[in-house]
Amino acid sequence: MSLIGQEQTILLSLVVLSLVIFGWWSEKTKIGSLLSGTIVVMVLGLIASNLNIVPHSSDVYDIIATYSVPLAIPLLLLNTDFRRIFKETGITLIAFIFACLGTILGAVIGFAMVNMGDSGHAWAGVYAASYIGGTLNFVSVSSVLEVPRTEATAALAADTLMGMGFLFLLIIVSCSKWLESTFRASKNELKQEASDNLVDLSTKAVNVTHLITVFSLSVAIFWISQEITIWLNLEKYTLLVVTILSLSAAFFVPRKISNSEGVFQSGILAMYGFFVVISLGTDFSQLMIHAIPFLLFLSCLLLTHIVVVGLLCKIMKIGLPEMVTASCACVLGPSVAAAMAANKGWAQLATPGILCGTLGYAIGNFIGIFLSNILATS
Repeated sequence: MSLIGQEQTILLSLVVLSLVIFGWWSEKTKIGSLLSGTIVVMVLGLIASNLNIVPHSSDVYDIIATYSVPLAIPLLLLNTDFRRIFKETGITLIAFIFACLGTILGAVIGFAMVNMGDSGHAWAGVYAASYIGGTLNFVSVSSVLEVPRTEATAALAADTLMGMGFLFLLIIVSCSKWLESTFRASKNELKQEASDNLVDLSTKAVNVTHLITVFSLSVAIFWISQEITIWLNLEKYTLLVVTILSLSAAFFVPRKISNSEGVFQSGILAMYGFFVVISLGTDFSQLMIHAIPFLLFLSCLLLTHIVVVGLLCKIMKIGLPEMVTASCACVLGPSVAAAMAANKGWAQLATPGILCGTLGYAIGNFIGIFLSNILATS
């Protein structure tokens, strides 16, 4: 019996919102910016539910889980500018491509070595998408591939734990003088130039008109996607259609609207809400037992990722900062990559990290679903 009952919907909504706000605030701190708000809110959610402060299930959780992700995807992708990505990322983009290849190869090897049950091919695709774009892609692809709901929490927990471990590994690697001398950039053509459009960490005024416009567009994209998939009798692909329509809309929505302060941030907050309710519904006593196969799979994936990225970056004479930033953007997403670059003093890599991570958001879903279908027939 929890301290707050299932029927106390307003109070439970307040708890979820409080955890989302705390997760957002935590990213303003040095530790929180490295761990990411995602990890913070999931850990707090696990603690709250497993100490019986809140229940493991509620109608509030179901509503948030249903609507947060499809509304968040347009908010996160509408500012995708492929022209800017290819123009400003420089050598970091090459390292990011190597990182994506490492993730895909790692997913194939992990699938061959670890038995994740009848849905193994689907989970391989989900993790490939997640470790190319981020947890947003995890949620989208797992929905499209209709993985067992009973396994989803353990799989997401394994994703979070391995993500934390990989982050700490990158921090250690970035501090290694030996690796810095080993991965030394070519002085001729692979030098990373500082971008004139570095991440603006200052607080800007929110244009309410622009924000409401994008919110309305996000709702419209979700509705249109539902109607399309219902008409085609392909309801499970709703989030994939949302992704396609969001990327298409990004070409036509004026930059001053899609890049307005508060748009991308609102998408992050919506995703935090999803992560909170997922963690609140997790029974920790059963979590690790079911998570073991996923942890083994991810160990294979990340080990392969590290080897591939290391070898290819060494061959191409890509420097350690570019390699670490690209790998971080691939596995952990744009916000963590930018935070790491800023904390390490690699200011010129903050924008390339964000742009490469955004590219991962855009392509992760398609790669994950394609890989899953290939592995299903193998």
